[in-house]
Amino acid sequence: MKQKQINQNWKKFEFLECLKKEASQNSLKINKQDFLEEGKFPIIDQGNNHIAGYTNDNNKVYSGQLPVVVFGDHTRAIKFIDFPFALGADGIKVLVPGKNMDAKYFYYALRKLKILSAGYSRHYKFLKEKKVSFPTFSDGTPDLEKQKQIVAILEKAEGLKDKRKGLDELFDEYLKSVFYEMFLKEDFEKVELEKAADIERNSVFPDKIKDGDIYVGLEHIESKTGHISERINAKNEGLKSNKFRFDSKCILYGKLRPYLCKIALPNFEGVCSTDILPIRPKKDVSNKSYLSYLLKRKNYVTKATIACTGANLPRLNPKALANFKIPLPPLTLQEKFASIVEQVEKIKDKLKDEKKDADELFNALMQKAFWGELI
Repeated sequence: MKQKQINQNWKKFEFLECLKKEASQNSLKINKQDFLEEGKFPIIDQGNNHIAGYTNDNNKVYSGQLPVVVFGDHTRAIKFIDFPFALGADGIKVLVPGKNMDAKYFYYALRKLKILSAGYSRHYKFLKEKKVSFPTFSDGTPDLEKQKQIVAILEKAEGLKDKRKGLDELFDEYLKSVFYEMFLKEDFEKVELEKAADIERNSVFPDKIKDGDIYVGLEHIESKTGHISERINAKNEGLKSNKFRFDSKCILYGKLRPYLCKIALPNFEGVCSTDILPIRPKKDVSNKSYLSYLLKRKNYVTKATIACTGANLPRLNPKALANFKIPLPPLTLQEKFASIVEQVEKIKDKLKDEKKDADELFNALMQKAFWGELI
């Protein structure tokens, strides 16, 4: 098959040629336990949420050129930042585009690149090996005006996606409000988590992994939605270390920072990284929708963060998690909440076709944009 050629009025630049500099500074980085819920300056970290928290410390604010592109070294998250901000600790790269290179164009171009996951590893080294396509003048210098024209088209297409995303956020806020009204206004009995659920601690050896088993790693769980982004055949992945086994009755709970408290509710069985704890609600005692929403609340995320141990890769010990005190309302009330969650998910499923149309349009335009076929 003949390889597709980029438009002759375009040029591929080495990634490092596109940078004026990489401007992250360790002195500006703020540890997660110091994040505020409100404050003067937003904190940008490598998580999937655009803003991770806030600070009031003027000395921690990035004072260099704006806009910039922020790259998550561990997560591969890419963010466009055009306002004063502070940096979350660890794994964040602040990319300042070079001369005649539009920052928003550079942001979209980086999103188009394929950087495969290497698990909990540094990915900037892979990004530095990439090339980025730019429209150019006859002398080979970047055409800034054409970049801005492309950005204007892509922004409009992405706006359609954002409208759908806004609906998702409204549904999420609704469920948080329902959860608060049902469970947090009453003074229910508090028990250790281990009295409401079992936490898997017995891993399986690689030779016990069956053909057809689905593997889930922390990198496959989306931070905000809890969706499992990929289903990978464990045998094909060639897994060499022990894994936990889970099924559709389990909650998958991330115990490793910076993925701490990533939570997913699988509807299938498989094996997962031992940095994910399968939590199985006890029959006639607890419901997984209730427990998952409870463990995602800020006070439990903070509790988990404080309980983590280890210098380089802090982890939450399963025993510490098992000892968390949680309110335990009647099972009928938990199941009522689960039914509301199910109804909301059905409504969201009906809207997926609209999202699919917007996604397909945006992806098609992205494909054309960086082959020089959009303008």
